[in-house]
Amino acid sequence: MTTEVSEQEHQASESPKEPLLDEVMQMPLDESKAEYAEAHAWSDPQRIHAFSEPIRFLQAMVHPSGTLHLVWTSNNWLWYSRQEGDGWTDPQRMFVGTQPSAVMDAQGTLHVIFVHSFAGRYQVYYTRYVDPYWAFPYEISRTPGLSHNPYLTVSKNGLLYAVWEDDTPGFPSIYHAYNPEGYWINAPIPGVRGWRPALAFDGEDRLHLVWESPIPTGAGDDIFHTQMTPAGWTLPENISDSPRTDSSIPRVTGAADGTIHVVWQEQWGNRLEVGYARGRYASWTRPIALTRTGRNYAPQITAGPTGHVHVLWQDMNTLAYRYWTPGKKGVWHMAEALDRHISGVEETALTCDPQGRAHVFWTRKEENGWGLYYRYREAPPKKHKHYIPTILANG
Repeated sequence: MTTEVSEQEHQASESPKEPLLDEVMQMPLDESKAEYAEAHAWSDPQRIHAFSEPIRFLQAMVHPSGTLHLVWTSNNWLWYSRQEGDGWTDPQRMFVGTQPSAVMDAQGTLHVIFVHSFAGRYQVYYTRYVDPYWAFPYEISRTPGLSHNPYLTVSKNGLLYAVWEDDTPGFPSIYHAYNPEGYWINAPIPGVRGWRPALAFDGEDRLHLVWESPIPTGAGDDIFHTQMTPAGWTLPENISDSPRTDSSIPRVTGAADGTIHVVWQEQWGNRLEVGYARGRYASWTRPIALTRTGRNYAPQITAGPTGHVHVLWQDMNTLAYRYWTPGKKGVWHMAEALDRHISGVEETALTCDPQGRAHVFWTRKEENGWGLYYRYREAPPKKHKHYIPTILANG
């Protein structure tokens, strides 16, 4: 149970001012202080599938009707399932491939890109699903080098945009492709070297790219951003700005007001935290730490239609979640534990529907295989109401 109180009486569900990421990375590790609020606003966990083999690259999408769709890979095959009535369809095997990235457009067409190896060439392929058929995949990367880690997004008017890593120039580069008039055009992005690219359109349909790249000091990688303009891509800008630590695995989402929100994994020695920054081209907040326990990794992020931002990550055996309420200063709310299991959380996916509900999926190891679980929460209130949360020790 949660107890609603007035703003004047209590503000316990709001976290204190978030510390700067650089400060947290220098703090002594103290995992005993990890605390999470109970996930009262969430549905009960539902086990929707069971697998004999682990799954990877789990993707979750929402159809305009509200139906949820899933794509993942297992044993080098792509698989698909969707909500149907009160349950889910049996997993459908699609094509040989791995590393899928999937999006749903405004018309309800599901688009997927993935990596497929043919004659020793790893290339990026594209397919789409219009119930009940999958289109035959075709190659969109078309480079002589190794293409992998693809990422796909779609604009409001249905323009598909893809990026991936490619070593064709002889060093790690980021290539992009888009599909005007239904055919794909691809090229390297000038001046962009690195790994693990991610894309998002903001609320004004401007395209943003984030990626991981080494910094000149050699201490590790940082997270960089560039924006597509009518004149081309803007100059890369360093948004993690952490010369002493290693920043990796960025994820990005665009809010309705045009703001870009980015999370990533920050590492120094054995310490792992979730870093965060928001802004626009040439105007970014200083990076803050959304976590402080030293064992947090694999963050994901999405924004709802009212501007709320949802973040999901793994904290050892805990599936953790926080959300941000927009405003003049904005408020990050206390982290919640969505699942705890002795074998730990493995694959995760996060999405938000047009009504602002957040949907979370995750897998965990069980006695005879792996289970795939699901929870959702209603959209947070536009004006924050304060609650006294039940606190759980993370032990």
